[in-house]
Amino acid sequence: MKMGKEEYEKYVREFCSNAVDNAISYLKPMSLSLDVDWDYDEWEDNTLTSALGCYEAESVFSGTISIAFNIDNMLKSYNKCFNDYPWLNTGIESIRDAVYTTVYHEMGHGLCELIFDYLTTSDCLDEVFNSQQRLFRHILDNEEESVETFAWNMLDGNLEQDEINEMTELYIQYLKTA
Repeated sequence: MKMGKEEYEKYVREFCSNAVDNAISYLKPMSLSLDVDWDYDEWEDNTLTSALGCYEAESVFSGTISIAFNIDNMLKSYNKCFNDYPWLNTGIESIRDAVYTTVYHEMGHGLCELIFDYLTTSDCLDEVFNSQQRLFRHILDNEEESVETFAWNMLDGNLEQDEINEMTELYIQYLKTA
């Protein structure tokens, strides 16, 4: 059964709170946090007109990865899926998956920006980069694909073979020795 905007928003906020808690637990070893800007005002930017969420550039440098949700776009996407594919799972689980993966996807962009900044502005990670060039280059050259894979792997609790997770673990190891 299709739901109205108020009910949909209730689920989005509830799932978002849970996903943010998971993200914060993941980020804690890096002394990072994550929050959601529900009043983000840049949705009119041409690159964001159909976006479900976005990472607020450079926010990771404050110690908190700030992301935003566009509930209207999420609801449009949900309704389109519901109308186009009524036989698919268009219930609460699909809302949960969309919210969780949006949080993790945008968090992934923050992690990529952090690592890219370290690699380009300091010598701190040179040794780590030199030993793992293929991994870092693949992630940074294919960021959108990498963060989407990370999001789904994070949702599924299957990070053992995830490249962003591997990059993050290398960064955490570096922090412990620095």
